[in-house]
Amino acid sequence: MGHNRAETKRAAMRAGLVADRPYVAVGAHDAMSAQLIEAYGFDAVWVSGFGVATMTHALPDLNLTTMTETLAAAVRIDGATNLPVLADCDNGFGGLSNLVRTVVEFERAGIAGICVEDNLFPKRNSLYNGSSKRELVPPLSRPAGSARERRPRTPIRSCWSPGWRH
Repeated sequence: MGHNRAETKRAAMRAGLVADRPYVAVGAHDAMSAQLIEAYGFDAVWVSGFGVATMTHALPDLNLTTMTETLAAAVRIDGATNLPVLADCDNGFGGLSNLVRTVVEFERAGIAGICVEDNLFPKRNSLYNGSSKRELVPPLSRPAGSARERRPRTPIRSCWSPGWRH
């Protein structure tokens, strides 16, 4: 059975993450910057929550953008490049059921991977005031919970705990 574009990108991301060299994902805030990242030979494209909030909506990075707004930005960026796209999904856009829906929607859209923070909603952005104010939940509880709900094809990365969940 042949691989579609999304499966090919996911396989490339998984292979890069276990390779013996650094796997470099560079942040893109739009389709053009994703094309520049590809042209300069980087491994993957990072779609940051900060970038979506500030560059697309001129909002601070304080959970003011929705899952669907972040997904739309990731889909536009993904369509502009042959590189795998890794999307910052903050803390899953709410509770566990929101996280499960986030995994389903990003997987359905063909995004190569997502990054989910182990912290409570709403987030406390560490860029403001110079120190982290994150309140951590038990390690991997939210990403692992979403993986238990459904075995996604999209890699889920917990920003605060080691290990990939399949």
